[in-house]
Amino acid sequence: MSHFKDKSVPLYFQLENLLRGQIQLGDYKPGQALPTEDQLTKSYGVSRATVRKALSALEQDGLIIKKTGKGSYVSNKIKMLIPMKLSGTINDIIGVGIKTNIKTLRFDIIASSSHVAEKLAVEPEIPVCRIERLRFVERTPFSHLLMYIPYDLGINISKKELQKSSLYSLLEAKYDLKITHGYQTIDATMADSRVASLLQVSICSPLLRIKRIVYDIMNRPIQYAIILYRPDLYNYRVELVRNTESQPHSNWDHTPASFM
Repeated sequence: MSHFKDKSVPLYFQLENLLRGQIQLGDYKPGQALPTEDQLTKSYGVSRATVRKALSALEQDGLIIKKTGKGSYVSNKIKMLIPMKLSGTINDIIGVGIKTNIKTLRFDIIASSSHVAEKLAVEPEIPVCRIERLRFVERTPFSHLLMYIPYDLGINISKKELQKSSLYSLLEAKYDLKITHGYQTIDATMADSRVASLLQVSICSPLLRIKRIVYDIMNRPIQYAIILYRPDLYNYRVELVRNTESQPHSNWDHTPASFM
């Protein structure tokens, strides 16, 4: 019996994405052998043809290397970035902590949807600035950023300026703003056809998603952003500190904050 229950999605595609996720999460390390075709066939209850098609897709994407007579191995060329350390400061919230290159795909003015309007504390249909960017490490895209900022702040920022400076430094310089705090949530999603093409992954591949709102000193929301990361090239590390001085049996210290 097949391990996969969703009959609406081809079995090879489900197996491909399962193995892709295991590689991206580090269950199989660079240079490590994958289970043999026979083992995969028995483990997941699929045909050898299904296994071969799934492995072929992973090979085409450069995740594995097939060695004649030896099986499939995770590619040694897979690059893992240093995890971002989150300590809870505003610098962590608004920074990525790694050297990257950015390409601005579009910078336009749109009527705000009810969802975006709520995040930026404006009325629906009010014009806002939308910025779409792609972040690279070397020449490999690893994150897709879609952000919205109030019209009066974005109208004096050019696409050319964004290529040279971060949005936050531009806002602080142009308007004498002081960015003081923000909130973000982290969850998982899947790549749609457009994002998959931009990030060079397969459709429905797992992605790490961060939703973020950043505020200035007057508690005005100045940015709402949705950031999608390839989990094979980026991961998020949170440092937890246990305070046992006053309460020996206390839980880990944390500051709960979330939004949808």
